Amino acid sequence: MLNEFTTFAIGDIHGCFDSLKELVENKIQLQKDDKLILLGDYIDRGDKSKEVVDCIIEFFKGLRYYYSFENFLFVHAGFNDYGLNPLTDYYSMLWKCKENYSNLFLSDKTIVHGHRPVRVAICEERVLAKHRVINIDIGCVYKDSVGYGRLAAFDCNCQRILLA
Repeated sequence: MLNEFTTFAIGDIHGCFDSLKELVENKIQLQKDDKLILLGDYIDRGDKSKEVVDCIIEFFKGLRYYYSFENFLFVHAGFNDYGLNPLTDYYSMLWKCKENYSNLFLSDKTIVHGHRPVRVAICEERVLAKHRVINIDIGCVYKDSVGYGRLAAFDCNCQRILLA
């Protein structure tokens, strides 16, 4: 293990409070010193948006557009691959997703993001391949769609996906 704590990132929650609770309490089993990074889209579409907001209201007070930790960059959507400093384009961080980046500024980091749902298999394949860009939005609100409908967390230490 790299640290005395584990770092987890969770993709788009979209009001899926029961899935969030299951993931954090039963799958991740978050410990006091662990880091939990939420990538955005906390509410809408799911039926328990209020509960999600109640659960993470303190977290909202200190939100950043991105979070850098060790070899990782965590962001809701993505980065501007064409600017001199992609960490200053907040619009791209909220809306623009890419599967690959060529900007040298980002070359030594693994980018973990959400925003645009992908199938579980695609997410897991990219993690196993140690791809530099990992989308962990599995479309938790799309429960009736094959390959979607789960809430995902990325365990940065073990390089694995946990699902609820």
